[in-house]
Amino acid sequence: MNALTDLLQEHELFHSEFQIRNMIIARTGGTLYGAYRQALRELWQRVRGIGSIITEVTNSEIAAPPETNCPTVVAARSLQVRDTFGRIATLRDALRECTIVFQLAQSLRVALGSIDVIRRKQLENELWVHRVRSAIAVDFITVGRPGAQSVELLHALPIELREPIIQEILDPLRHEALVHWYLRFSLQLPETTPPDEAQKNRILQWIEEATRVAEQQEASVYVAGRGEKMQKNSLIDRSDGLEEYLLDVHTPSRR
Repeated sequence: MNALTDLLQEHELFHSEFQIRNMIIARTGGTLYGAYRQALRELWQRVRGIGSIITEVTNSEIAAPPETNCPTVVAARSLQVRDTFGRIATLRDALRECTIVFQLAQSLRVALGSIDVIRRKQLENELWVHRVRSAIAVDFITVGRPGAQSVELLHALPIELREPIIQEILDPLRHEALVHWYLRFSLQLPETTPPDEAQKNRILQWIEEATRVAEQQEASVYVAGRGEKMQKNSLIDRSDGLEEYLLDVHTPSRR
């Protein structure tokens, strides 16, 4: 270790835990259910990204004949080594992000409890009412009146959800209350423990296994003479651990 390496150990390539919790999950989610859905989307993206990095690192060829002294070959090998080190650093930080999001998704699912079809509909209604009210409050703050996009979003709501918001818009005396609600609203996410190396390694093993399975499936499709490689929709088709979290939001019966 040297001074430069010590400093770079502190460098986070991607989002901090604060950013993930507050700027991505809580802000975009709006409600607890919305935060859970957003956490699943973020987890999905990171699983796919890490799978791609694993494939790139695995397929990298950094070995060159040791007896060669050709400057071009030596320089190319050096660049390949550096590129692989860069991918490994990216993988390490992507895994840190993925573990944070995984823990949030897990904690949010526990906080939400059991969700059947009826409750899911109720949670969806609450989520979209929250988003429309928030958009209109921002319009009142920034331009003093509801904007076209917010009105169109409002009009897309079922009438029974739309009517209370219409009353807030048509009554000037309620505008200030709506603005105060928005400015002081704070979604409290469940607390999570700092991810340890065992958790990171377990998630990495899931993704590595899922990536290997996906590549085998892709190769078998190609060899079978389908004419072209089939693009897989997911790297986690057979990943027992992550599948439970990523499929849950789409399958009420799994509750």
